[in-house]
Amino acid sequence: MPKKDMTPEERKAWGEKMKAARLAKEQQVEAEQTANNVEETDTEQYSGNHRGEEKVEVSKSQLDALLSRLEKLESASTASTSFDKQTSQVDMTGRMIGVNTPHPLDPKFYIDPRDRLYELPELRRFAFRENYELDFAVEVLNYETKWGTSFSVPKFKLKLKRLLLDEETGEPKVVERDGKRLKQGYLVKVGIFFIDPNDAIKTAVDMGIEVTDANSYEFLEMMRFEQYKRWLVECMKPPKPEATRETKQTVINGTVYSVEEWSELR
Repeated sequence: MPKKDMTPEERKAWGEKMKAARLAKEQQVEAEQTANNVEETDTEQYSGNHRGEEKVEVSKSQLDALLSRLEKLESASTASTSFDKQTSQVDMTGRMIGVNTPHPLDPKFYIDPRDRLYELPELRRFAFRENYELDFAVEVLNYETKWGTSFSVPKFKLKLKRLLLDEETGEPKVVERDGKRLKQGYLVKVGIFFIDPNDAIKTAVDMGIEVTDANSYEFLEMMRFEQYKRWLVECMKPPKPEATRETKQTVINGTVYSVEEWSELR
């Protein structure tokens, strides 16, 4: 369960995630039940027709509505299934061959975090939405282990850019190029993130959240957003430099002393 001192935004997001997961599961069950009912109805009608029993007829609009509903339920069922899929195979020696894809590579499968990041309370004093812009992309990273196993995994990239503002209007500077209006700014920092259940568990422990299913889509998505948030807040509010201190040995009047040198932060 979420810890009690979570912000209202975080608690609301957590509730929405859990509600969406329950709804997807209910839709999956409903899709399976509907498919079974349709199959049983078809079988009964076929048997009934051969026995001379009365045939049930439906209008075209009713049939179209039923098919549309089945299509939506099947889509919900597909979206709610586990995404831990393997495309690799095992050869005669037990070695995995082919490409292993433990997570979906389609960017549409993942939630764009930018709207929520723009509204973080920690960034209000920077007028974040007015002065900065975020780019978000889901790319594919291909790599091979030392055992020769190939993997393709999603890589999440966040770019933090500072907008250049017009001194008179305070609006972002815009240039015209090839018939397009382009904002001007500069890149501040780039963050790279991956799906890592171990990192997600560590993040949850830091937040005081109980971990019940470290591999679930909802849990990994929520913890990854927390990692986006921490990275962005650190970019905007970097830690203050600590006072430096150095010790060395020196001889004063024939006696060895430890002389310290330090800087003062004012």
